[in-house]
Amino acid sequence: MALMRAQCFNKRDKRRGHLFGDRFTAVTVKNDGHLLHLSRYIALNPVRAGLCARPEYWEWSSYAATIGLRVPLSFLDANGVLRRFGRSRNLARRRLRAFVEEELQARNGV
Repeated sequence: MALMRAQCFNKRDKRRGHLFGDRFTAVTVKNDGHLLHLSRYIALNPVRAGLCARPEYWEWSSYAATIGLRVPLSFLDANGVLRRFGRSRNLARRRLRAFVEEELQARNGV
């Protein structure tokens, strides 16, 4: 069914290939600093795209669960990111949130 939709879309819009062929990319995380940068970048993507006002409002992101505002889905393992912000889970969540907020405020000129 999805294949037929993609083919119809491509035919109608004179396109070829996958609908989302070039949209996503994979990168190798080089070090802890790179991981932290990517964590913030990903959390802020829906805000940059104008899909929501704040990163924790985007329901398709794990950010709200990672900072403790939502119950995490069973497959979410945020420990890899959180342990880089502190030994205590609560402290790590506060620091991660502050790290993301810092960029959000810089973007908004606050």
